Amino acid sequence: MNHYYQDANYIVSYLINRNDKERQEAKATFSKALLKELKLILQPEIVIESESTLRKMYHVPKSSVITNLIDLISVDYIDVPYRTIIIES
Repeated sequence: MNHYYQDANYIVSYLINRNDKERQEAKATFSKALLKELKLILQPEIVIESESTLRKMYHVPKSSVITNLIDLISVDYIDVPYRTIIIES
């Protein structure tokens, strides 16, 4: 099985529809992970970078950022090292 490490740009585009091409690619990757066609890995550093980018560059309210990121990293078809620690932080 192929391993795919998700990039912060795709997370940001997926959550706020910043770049349609990246959003569609992210959606396709999530779908493949759901179908177990690949193993999708989201590193903690990428979660932090995505959070910072959404709040500082795109002025997304902190509560929305937190809710959306927790929803994203809570799905069982995305491997997130230290998932519980991130969610509790």
